[in-house]
Amino acid sequence: VGVNGAGKSTIIKLILGLYAPTEGKITINGKEVSLLSPTDRCRLISVVFQDYTKYHMKIRENLAFGNLRQINEDQVLMNGIEQSGLKEAIEQLEGGLDHRIGVECGEGSNLSEGQWQKLNLGRMYSSHANLLLLDEPTAAMDAKAESELYHHFLKLSDVKSCILISHRLGSTRICNRILVLANGRIAETGSLEDLMKAGGIYAEMF
Repeated sequence: VGVNGAGKSTIIKLILGLYAPTEGKITINGKEVSLLSPTDRCRLISVVFQDYTKYHMKIRENLAFGNLRQINEDQVLMNGIEQSGLKEAIEQLEGGLDHRIGVECGEGSNLSEGQWQKLNLGRMYSSHANLLLLDEPTAAMDAKAESELYHHFLKLSDVKSCILISHRLGSTRICNRILVLANGRIAETGSLEDLMKAGGIYAEMF
């Protein structure tokens, strides 16, 4: 967590290898991220950004971008959109997973902003990546959808490593460890209870 411009999204992009550090190195399980091939990086890490891309293609193709080897594994893809809360909406569309979304090509159906974001989350859930990164994932969602997301996210954190960036501090209640960024540096770290007792930046924001 942190105010706008504190460096939250920059850290995510450094972990992904989209930015190269000007000094030091970033490692995952002791291996430098910069030494991982793009393929290995995509298999290991899945990310959902607030400013996501809308792919005007089939739902199946949208989901499979997280792991192209699964493009024909309907059950895996359906599990992904079920976890993201989009299953009911997809089942109502003609062709199901093969329905084309987006109207750029003059055909298909458009989705609401919240549904597009859920589709991005479905891609992450379908990917089988071990490290999940979510950068303000609920910005386009209503309160109910946000609550459902964090419920699934909490279950996933039992078997995966998850990093969540959020300006809604209520979401930090599910986190094992909170990092407070200020001016590009970690200013505070600890549990919610520890940070509240400390009475610092986090407590003031909360």
